[in-house]
Amino acid sequence: MPTRLAVADLWPEPTHSFVEVGEITGSPLTSFLYIPIPPHTEFGTIHAQLKHLHSPVRRAISGFILRPQAEDVQALLDDQALIERIQHRLDEKPGWVLYWDGTRHNLSPLKSNSKAVTLRPKVVSEIVRVLRRAETSLLLSHPGAVLPNLAELHYEGPNGSHYASFARPGLALRRIARLDAMCFWLQHFLRQPTTVLLDSWSMLSLGLKLQLYCGKNVHHLESLLDYHESTDLILGRLAERNGQLPERILLLLSVSSTGALAKRLHDACRRDGCRDIAVVSLFAAEQFRKSAIGDVFCPLGQEFSPVSRNLCQWCLKGSSIVKIEPTTYLMEISATAKETRITKNGAKQARDFLVGYGGIDYL
Repeated sequence: MPTRLAVADLWPEPTHSFVEVGEITGSPLTSFLYIPIPPHTEFGTIHAQLKHLHSPVRRAISGFILRPQAEDVQALLDDQALIERIQHRLDEKPGWVLYWDGTRHNLSPLKSNSKAVTLRPKVVSEIVRVLRRAETSLLLSHPGAVLPNLAELHYEGPNGSHYASFARPGLALRRIARLDAMCFWLQHFLRQPTTVLLDSWSMLSLGLKLQLYCGKNVHHLESLLDYHESTDLILGRLAERNGQLPERILLLLSVSSTGALAKRLHDACRRDGCRDIAVVSLFAAEQFRKSAIGDVFCPLGQEFSPVSRNLCQWCLKGSSIVKIEPTTYLMEISATAKETRITKNGAKQARDFLVGYGGIDYL
């Protein structure tokens, strides 16, 4: 039976998103509520915000999981009165706290569980993976993060492939809570001093937050200046003062659709002497996942899969191409203009384009 996960975003206004996560083998939970607690949140507001969560959600879940800040984990586990108030709001369902124990992400049961449920280590690992995927997927709900699938248009990515929809999660990293969430999951790859290379300027806010979150374990931070930037220039910026590459490198990619960029960077670092190279893609298309280098936080749907420009069915149907600029990842809208009168019929195509993108923040 597929497990359903509701991710609650309680601040400033309580909302939730249900995600189908497939069956978690051996899990007694058929559906559960995941509650990330943002930085600087007063514990006393948690149960009050849960009061406004839709009652069908509270009734549907068979358990809940809280993710407090690292410095608040023990305080939450020790606050028996607060735990009881939270469980009362959630119809006395069993609960756990998600935390980082220095080696891995783990779940600790809340002491006042009136309906204690034991989770085997394998089930815990699977639940943690599902939570990571679900929380990462929320990045694509932000305006501008996804260029939509439209009949009149399709997209050409910096790699030259064509797409029905195009994901730019770096443009969604505008809220402290989202940055905090990604840092929580990425600390698994930063347990020792590591040089971090980002695939785009749009990921710099996440890189800088990682430096604060993981301290000295982010040894050095760099970003590609352009999708097509030469590996020689990139490796030159990564090199230590002695001219050698650092001992450990994390290649952090916003999206991997074909895996070409990940492979190019990985092979270049290995060729120049780095033997400890981790690759993490926040999102990846199905083609990349089948031959993935490293870890993928969240898979993308079929509409984000790359198609060779020579085999593009949208081009054959006359769909217009919107190019994604390889430096900024913004849309490149090109036109040849000549001086002429603008008629209503002549402006129709431009008007339809702007209406279709009325809810998009970035052009």
